[in-house]
Amino acid sequence: MRIWSYLLIILVFSSCSEVKKKMIRTKKVEHQSFLINLGHTYSEVENNVSFPIWFNDTLVKNRKIKSISRHIFPPYDGSEADKQIPIETKSYQFDEKGEVLKFEVDRFYEYVKVGSLTFDYLAAKDEYGYSPVQISNTTEKNEIADQFSIFEKEEYAEKFLVYKGQESGDYLFYLKNKANWGGLSVDSILRPTPNDIVVFGTPMKPNKSYQVENTVNEFNVVKYNYSKGDDFLLKQEINKFPFHTLRSIEYDDKGQCVGFIDSTFSGEKYLTRRNSRFIFEKGLPVKLIHESKSNNAEHGFIQVEEFVYEFMENNKK
Repeated sequence: MRIWSYLLIILVFSSCSEVKKKMIRTKKVEHQSFLINLGHTYSEVENNVSFPIWFNDTLVKNRKIKSISRHIFPPYDGSEADKQIPIETKSYQFDEKGEVLKFEVDRFYEYVKVGSLTFDYLAAKDEYGYSPVQISNTTEKNEIADQFSIFEKEEYAEKFLVYKGQESGDYLFYLKNKANWGGLSVDSILRPTPNDIVVFGTPMKPNKSYQVENTVNEFNVVKYNYSKGDDFLLKQEINKFPFHTLRSIEYDDKGQCVGFIDSTFSGEKYLTRRNSRFIFEKGLPVKLIHESKSNNAEHGFIQVEEFVYEFMENNKK
């Protein structure tokens, strides 16, 4: 009888241990809201200025941020002097609601400004993140402005959103409903040309972006993977022939985004890895350090980006 009691105790403790292990394995990390929209920033779509959704406007409003300046330094291989001179500054001005009022780009060569471009926003973002914008000031317009895209709102319908490129005349399509995310539906509803861009989802939450030829031949494909429940971006898969890049968004055990890793391949051949890490002060990112290293290289390169904030006069934080 005593032996059976011991066995029962062992089984109970064993069962409790297994339950605890299972709870630890299945514990869900609750992601925290992040200032930077990584689905729109640090990628090609960042230069689509018609969607000023680079930052979380709720956090901008709550922290009473008046402006953010991103100072981007050239890559260097270890010499501190090499990275002290910025090559580009991107500045964003906000209103009290966290809406972007103005976006400015300045280019430098050894502290001398060699080009600048200013975008003014004419209205607050609509429900999909779109805002009409115009260029108000520029120097060397052809060199800088050509790197940015401006789209005009063409049509909003139940199934889709349509924007037209101001310079190119090409279309940017969004198919909002998952039921229409098939090749036949895309062709019958939108009839895109190879120069048009088709996106499944919305500007605020894209699921897939691509171009298509002959209805089925997709190219320049970008896929997005989100966490279940809270819809935080976890991964991006970018296929731009002949390169294939996998981006993994990194979160700490508290759910705070701490950076991202880009691994680039050509076919099956691994080419480079870029590890990007944020440094924080008072809950805001103040620096982003990119460390790049190619396959079999002994030493890599570092590129630093610094964030400078200006706050509203009544900000007490």
